[in-house]
Amino acid sequence: MEGRLVKTKLLQDFLVGRVVDGDTIVGFLACQHCCGLQIVRVRLAGIDAPELDREPARAERARDHLRELIGGCTVLKVQRVKSTPDLYGRIVCLVWAGDVDLSRAMLDSGWAVRYEDRARRLGPFDPRVAGKMRQAKVV
Repeated sequence: MEGRLVKTKLLQDFLVGRVVDGDTIVGFLACQHCCGLQIVRVRLAGIDAPELDREPARAERARDHLRELIGGCTVLKVQRVKSTPDLYGRIVCLVWAGDVDLSRAMLDSGWAVRYEDRARRLGPFDPRVAGKMRQAKVV
């Protein structure tokens, strides 16, 4: 089914289903073959947030922050950055809620660190961001 998704560098509407964690959202994208919607998992490009199975308390806080950034938006804009899914079957995309670049906002808040292989797109690594993430207190 993955191969049937629209493969484009253009912006697409992405209907939000649920936020899984600080870097993954499940929702719906247009399918080019069936003229309908297909359920997909979108990975925010260039970042890594705490994982629910490794750091549950911090991962829940990161997920909650991503939910806050999305706010009341039910439709996000996505732009695929890879033509193939990642190891977990997620489509890797740049994602915007209105004018907010969600990857950049998660980095700036300290709830995610950047993937080193995405450095050229997101800018130089700032160790203070990783430090903010490590020092974030879970209440």
